[in-house]
Amino acid sequence: MLKAAKPQEILSAADEQWGYEFGVDGLMSSAEAQKELGDISRQTLRRYWERGFIRKGRQPGRNKFCRRSVVNYAKSIES
Repeated sequence: MLKAAKPQEILSAADEQWGYEFGVDGLMSSAEAQKELGDISRQTLRRYWERGFIRKGRQPGRNKFCRRSVVNYAKSIES
């Protein structure tokens, strides 16, 4: 007998707020996120994070951005 797949649990309050787990589709470096968002400056990338448009985390000594949040934000600014 097969068991039904258990729904993926959301692990943190931030994951619950965003609706998905941080890094679910991988992580991006600052440079990759800047390029994905149209070759924006580091200052603009930081502003997007501070305003809650994208998700940022840290690996030892490095900022990493949630690929899904960056891609979703890029899609949302399409005119």
